[in-house]
Amino acid sequence: MEDLYSVVARMYENDKQKNQAEYMRRHSEVYEKVPRIKEIDDILSQSGIEMVRLALDKAGDIKEKHEQYRQKIRALTAEKLDLLEENGYDKTYLDPIYTCKECMDTGLVNNKKCRCFMRRLVMQNYKQSGAEQILKKENINKFTYDVYSKKAVGNKVSPYENAKEITAHLKRLIDNYPKKPINIIFAGPTGTGKTFLCNCAAKKMLDMGCSLYYTGAFALFSDLADIHFDKETEADKELILGCDVLVIDDLGAEIPTKITPNLMLDLIEQRSRRGLSTFITTNCSIDMLFKNYGERIGSRFVKDYKIFNMYGEDIRFLTINK
Repeated sequence: MEDLYSVVARMYENDKQKNQAEYMRRHSEVYEKVPRIKEIDDILSQSGIEMVRLALDKAGDIKEKHEQYRQKIRALTAEKLDLLEENGYDKTYLDPIYTCKECMDTGLVNNKKCRCFMRRLVMQNYKQSGAEQILKKENINKFTYDVYSKKAVGNKVSPYENAKEITAHLKRLIDNYPKKPINIIFAGPTGTGKTFLCNCAAKKMLDMGCSLYYTGAFALFSDLADIHFDKETEADKELILGCDVLVIDDLGAEIPTKITPNLMLDLIEQRSRRGLSTFITTNCSIDMLFKNYGERIGSRFVKDYKIFNMYGEDIRFLTINK
């Protein structure tokens, strides 16, 4: 994680330098055009020193002197704002510039990580994880139904029709976001396109401005165990627990332990309380998920997640043979 933090820290430093340069440029521009504003700023910059001098001056009515000086400051400030407007500038044109006004480009609000810090951390992780390259290749623009068989499978519709129905339903869910979080399980045998379709949905959410954390099941449970035993920082926890969209690839492929069900349940509950979205791909059937993770988690999957069952021949081989 240290590399991630270093990258994000440099982002804030770059923001500060860029914004300070623009702040200075604006002042130089305005001072050249309206010299009186520079005179006012010079007076205002000495206001703190003047207030201290007045506090030390015991002659006369100190309270009255303070009020007179405050009135002078208010009058100068009002004159400055009027001059800005008269010369075609917005009244805030000379205010300090921040990329994030909430934390003023410090990354902290009340000694806690700002939302902008967490978003940057998640997005940087997304880029470094390789997910960015995956989603460039696997997105809705490159998804085709032609790789699916049009022959019915028993009493089910054909894999072709099934993929079309799933895609249409998926589009409706995304169109309804953020009114409702999107929790989906793409289930089915290897090679039925579930990971590809999951990645299509993830890319769409990313394009909508959502923060995204992409992880495999093995790495996920390792991270959750570290969180459980307080081996991770609060910022690390937010990568998994606080991102807008958590993508878990190949659930069921992890090495199970006694605490695996508890870790999964805690993850589901925490993200549910926050109204966040989770996409899961798995080779497991719903019965297997109940068996692997227990009744409580299986019930939550059935109740809170839209389950898309994908089936048919291995489309990777079908694609190669075409």
